[in-house]
Amino acid sequence: MIDEQTAVEIARAEAQSMGWAFGEPVEAVLRQRRSWFGKLENRGRWNIRTNAMARGTCAWFVIDAVDGRVLEKGYVPR
Repeated sequence: MIDEQTAVEIARAEAQSMGWAFGEPVEAVLRQRRSWFGKLENRGRWNIRTNAMARGTCAWFVIDAVDGRVLEKGYVPR
């Protein structure tokens, strides 16, 4: 699994390739899945949001915590 710093760097590179602003502070939350019996599985997703705690100029990303693929992304320019 990738760590928080790696997930943020992946998001930063994706934002740069799209021409999006990547404002600070950055909020990164790991969402792990649970199996049917409540046990944590060895997979999850990093939810990353830029310009946290503020309105506007916000990019968000969902990154697979196992292989680092960008699953979803979006941008609010103002």
